[in-house]
Amino acid sequence: MSNLDSTTPTALVTGGSRGIGRAVALTLARDGYQVILTYVSRPEEADKTVAEIEAAGGRALALPLNVGDGEAVAAFFAEHIKGKVNLAVLVNNAGIGSYATWEELSDAELRREVELDFLAPVALTKELLGCVAAARGAVINISSAAAYIPVACMGAYNAVKAALRMFSVTLQMEVAGRGVHVL
Repeated sequence: MSNLDSTTPTALVTGGSRGIGRAVALTLARDGYQVILTYVSRPEEADKTVAEIEAAGGRALALPLNVGDGEAVAAFFAEHIKGKVNLAVLVNNAGIGSYATWEELSDAELRREVELDFLAPVALTKELLGCVAAARGAVINISSAAAYIPVACMGAYNAVKAALRMFSVTLQMEVAGRGVHVL
C-alpha cells in the first residue's frame, strides 16, 4: 500500500483532491497524519495534492472511490483500510449541490444529492466507525451554513446538509463514551 504504514495515525478524506477536502488533507498531513484521499474524477488533482504532501515530508495516497456505491465502499475498506492502516480520522467531504427550485429539481437530481451528501457519509461512517473508535479518533462531516440558514433555489442542498448535521449530532451522543469525537 504505497508508502503508508499500519502504525502511523491515518486520515481518510473523501473528495480530497480539491477545495475544502484538499485543504483538510494538507492540514492533516502537516499535523502528522498520513493521508488517504479519495476522488471520483480529476486524478491529476489528487496526484498533485499527494505530491505536495510528500514534498513536505508527509505520506499520502490518492485512490478512486465513489462513496455513493456501497459495494465499492465495502471493497475499499477491505482492500485499503482494515488491518492495513491505523484509521484515526474520517473526513466525509465529498458532495454536490443542485441549484434549482423544488419545482425545477428533477427526481434524479434529488436522489443523487441525497445519496452523495447524506446517505454516503452515513454508510461510510458506519463501515469505518469501528476503526476510528479503536484509534479513539474523529469523524468529521463537512456540512454547511445552509444546514442552519437556507438558501433559495438550493432546497435539496439545505435539506441534506441539515440531515447530515443531525446525523452528526446524534452520532456524537452515541459514541461519546467510546472516545470518538464527531465534528
